Amino acid sequence: MLSLALPLSSSNLQEPLITPENNPPKLVIDLIAADYDPKRIQCFASQQGAIDTKVEKTGDKITLTAQASNPLTGARARYNCTVPSAQSGSYYWYSQPWQMGLSSDDNEGY
Repeated sequence: MLSLALPLSSSNLQEPLITPENNPPKLVIDLIAADYDPKRIQCFASQQGAIDTKVEKTGDKITLTAQASNPLTGARARYNCTVPSAQSGSYYWYSQPWQMGLSSDDNEGY
């Protein structure tokens, strides 16, 4: 099996730092069309398995939105998104790391 990087636009890469206020985080990225069916993309969250994954295609623009139903736990977590390639046995993938930061209340006084 061959892993391929899911082609995406660099215009909207996400900040990996999350706080309790935005946990679970929402992943929103713009994809570039390739030899995959956008309707078959599925994302997964650390320790949660498959998560809500939506793909919207408008003209040449493909927008992926994914969010876990429960808050992420631990200091680090990630979302992995995969979709089969038209090439036999190959899959595209994207991994979004998340790192737990301080609450905005914890920053008061600085």
